[in-house]
Amino acid sequence: MLKVKDLQSGELPLGPEGLVAWLQIADCGETISYYRGSLCNDRGFLSTNRASVISTAADIMLAASEAGFINVLQVRRGEGDYIYVAKRADVEFRTEKLLQSMDEISNRRKELVKKERARERDVARKKARRQMEPKEGNME
Repeated sequence: MLKVKDLQSGELPLGPEGLVAWLQIADCGETISYYRGSLCNDRGFLSTNRASVISTAADIMLAASEAGFINVLQVRRGEGDYIYVAKRADVEFRTEKLLQSMDEISNRRKELVKKERARERDVARKKARRQMEPKEGNME
């Protein structure tokens, strides 16, 4: 059975550096509860500095998961309240592999932002065109 350390809401027991250190020294099967809250929401709604630290920590754990170093899961405690848990996999940790995975995540995020901005421009153009079209009944 998975042992999950209960955390306080918004708690990030280890910062980004601590999580990387844990990845380097954790034994296969060892678990860590690394955040409590809603990463999806908390990355943008907390104070800028705090959101930045949380976002960096979440990116490290996502990269570590994609690189095969850990398995991650969420334990739901309530509405929008999760404990994020990582379990160390039996894969040798390599810093360069983690950094490569983080670069890939960053590039995907940049592409998503680029696509979203293009979509927003298209919506704005369509709205402007509709506003410029003559209204029926107002023909002179």
